[in-house]
Amino acid sequence: MSWTIGTGELPTAFTINRLMDENDLLIDVINNKLVIGDFEEAMQYQMVLQRNLVYLLRLSAKPENSDPAQINPT
Repeated sequence: MSWTIGTGELPTAFTINRLMDENDLLIDVINNKLVIGDFEEAMQYQMVLQRNLVYLLRLSAKPENSDPAQINPT
């Protein structure tokens, strides 16, 4: 679902819920990678999780009538 980040489109409630589900899955994958000692791959998944969280944070902080392009990370 993180492919929606950077499209410039305003996300729907469905998209936001799917992104939250993806974040939940990413946390599980990161934990499993850390348990088996695969730190490099865990870091890659953590970067995706961080991007998703920053996107959601920016989305929650943006005013209702602002430009959606401003919430997309560059």
